[in-house]
Amino acid sequence: MRALILLAPALLLGACQVTEDKNNGSTTVAFNQDVAENAGADVLDSAKEAANAIASDAKEAGSAASAEAQKAGAAIRNTDVDVTVNNKAASDNKQ
Repeated sequence: MRALILLAPALLLGACQVTEDKNNGSTTVAFNQDVAENAGADVLDSAKEAANAIASDAKEAGSAASAEAQKAGAAIRNTDVDVTVNNKAASDNKQ
């Protein structure tokens, strides 16, 4: 959002058409609203495309992470544990 606020003056300057008349030493600055609207629409379209690309990448990353989590979960659920109990082990806990 901040970038859009900083970009707005540049778009307005881009819509200004400057003409210089060297015969009488005058300069004319005209604001072309069509150019400003087209530039704004182009920026908005680019922002939408970037947002869609980011959303798509995030979705793909989420799907990949979910698949890896499912693999890890399956590996954890299907783990066999062998336990050997030695009830004659030495202990310092004497009662």
